[in-house]
Amino acid sequence: MALATAMNERIALCRDTRRSNCAGTALYIVGMQDSDRFVTGGRRIPRHVLKPLARLEEPAEGCLVVWERQWMGMTGINHMAVVTSTEPLLVTQRPAYKGPLEEDKPISIASMFYIGQRRTYYMPNASVKVPWHLHWRFLPD
Repeated sequence: MALATAMNERIALCRDTRRSNCAGTALYIVGMQDSDRFVTGGRRIPRHVLKPLARLEEPAEGCLVVWERQWMGMTGINHMAVVTSTEPLLVTQRPAYKGPLEEDKPISIASMFYIGQRRTYYMPNASVKVPWHLHWRFLPD
């Protein structure tokens, strides 16, 4: 219950902000960063932020969902969202940099731009924080 309450409070704070990207918003909602701000890693979204997290076989409420693709032998993460319901399967996401927050969107619609990409689910861990050097500080608000 505490997780759902904290997530709902963070989602409410994201509704009127537009300074972040999908990863920054998702990681903020699950408590892995302290504010809703852009996260970069050179190759789209940083995989090493997810390495310490437990992978899930099935989605769970409050977990991260990432869309990954293989390119030239490397795995890249193209999108990240938070699962807000499992029956039906819904996500909350920021679809693009500075885009509006989309709440409780069917995952089939959120996946439309990522056809053919693998979806992976991760259990967030608030003790794992996004390193400071991955915050792009020079973006205008």
